[in-house]
Amino acid sequence: MNPASISTSLSGLMAQSTRLSDIASNIANQSSNGALPNAAGKVSAGQPAAYQAVTTSVTSQGSGGGVIATTNLANPATVALADSSSPYANAQGLVAAPNVDVTQQTVNMMDARRAYSTNLAALRTQDKMTREAINLTA
Repeated sequence: MNPASISTSLSGLMAQSTRLSDIASNIANQSSNGALPNAAGKVSAGQPAAYQAVTTSVTSQGSGGGVIATTNLANPATVALADSSSPYANAQGLVAAPNVDVTQQTVNMMDARRAYSTNLAALRTQDKMTREAINLTA
């Protein structure tokens, strides 16, 4: 049994799960507009803030194997959108909208799903090899 390979596969599963959660949050909140923030990045009192889109970065944990996922605000997290009918539109008729590209989110979701499946297959293979090793020694 190789605990390092199990740990590596589990970290991959957790990282892809974080990616999928972030993608789902972005898609679910793609229409959650709010007031445009001022120059200091603050929304006026009583005005709703727009959902801020996020990205996920997956990085190696070093020589020990495995990966870790970190959720960060997208850059930019919101974009100005014309919606003069909105009650929180500014004088120019603009609101803040989440910076979410649904097409890119869908591509990211398919990629994360494939990576999740690959890590799950590796974990199942390790499990099968461990069971066979136990059966050989029994």
